[in-house]
Amino acid sequence: MPYERLAGIGVPVLAVYGDQTSPGLAAGTEVVATTVPGAELEVMPGEDHAVLRRPAAPARILTKFLG
Repeated sequence: MPYERLAGIGVPVLAVYGDQTSPGLAAGTEVVATTVPGAELEVMPGEDHAVLRRPAAPARILTKFLG
């Protein structure tokens, strides 16, 4: 399985995708978020995989994550 090494990641991870993202890309992001210890997941409403089209929302998410 290509995701088997994710459990060994020891740094903070923020996984982000839009709720309009294709199911395959969304599923991969969910796997990252649930496999990496302590990872955080954010699903952005009204966005697809190119979540930077409207940069204010991802900037808020990233600022919150970085604390």
